[in-house]
Amino acid sequence: ILIPTRKVTPRDAAAAANAARWNRMEAPKDNEPEEVFLHEMAADEEGNTFAAVINRKLGIGLKVDYNMKELPYFMQWKSIASGDYVMGLEPANSSVYGKPYHIEENSLHEMEPLAAERKKIVLTFLSGGELDAVRRKAEEMSLTR
Repeated sequence: ILIPTRKVTPRDAAAAANAARWNRMEAPKDNEPEEVFLHEMAADEEGNTFAAVINRKLGIGLKVDYNMKELPYFMQWKSIASGDYVMGLEPANSSVYGKPYHIEENSLHEMEPLAAERKKIVLTFLSGGELDAVRRKAEEMSLTR
């Protein structure tokens, strides 16, 4: 898992117990609880950032590009439970803490009735040299921002 993160915050005790392994997928385990990590993302000057999942063994990956001005929150959902085995990379306009949290923090995203917003998320399938390029970019962004 390649995420140019400045800070990783486990959502709860289940995630905190495995916080050191947020960036990799272990072998499936029976009855393993889900883990959710909130990331404070590094971005370029325009707010552009990304997250990626890389499978070195297969030589493929998936990159999710987005802009933090449109989607300021980023959550990573990880489940290594047998039969569930999944990774969610989730840019969003609110966090997993819900509406009461955002009201209290004065950070609730609101829209007028019948209003519309457009958000841009780009999915890129990776292979070959693109895998190393994405790794380098994530490392560079994490160190410099």
